[in-house]
Amino acid sequence: MAIVSVIRRQTEPRASTDEKVDRHFAGHKTVWRPVYENLVSTVAGFGPDTDVNPGKSYLSLRRAGKKFAIVQVTTDRLDIGVKLTGEPATGRLEAAGNWNAMVTHRVRLHDPSDLDPELIGWLRRAYAGR
Repeated sequence: MAIVSVIRRQTEPRASTDEKVDRHFAGHKTVWRPVYENLVSTVAGFGPDTDVNPGKSYLSLRRAGKKFAIVQVTTDRLDIGVKLTGEPATGRLEAAGNWNAMVTHRVRLHDPSDLDPELIGWLRRAYAGR
């Protein structure tokens, strides 16, 4: 069965980046798409070396191919993971803990207004590597 699975994956058409992103916003999660688009547009303003790499469970925000943040979509919120090594967890900038080992902190967005200057500042610092 493992061999059959490998053969099927090689013969199936590969999904485009847009199709992979779309999968994260299927069904009831579609309400978060405008917030995500706003986030990606803002992060693109950090520099020309930013991009999004969609995985199966989250979307990676990268600088020059290196992940500095992630976005995970649920039906009732967006979880933003940020790499801020050495930064203490305070208030809504909570420790990532077991949620995702690729980042140090998590911010939960329950409302579009939660994408605010404070969160953008944390993302900008993660992008800068500080």
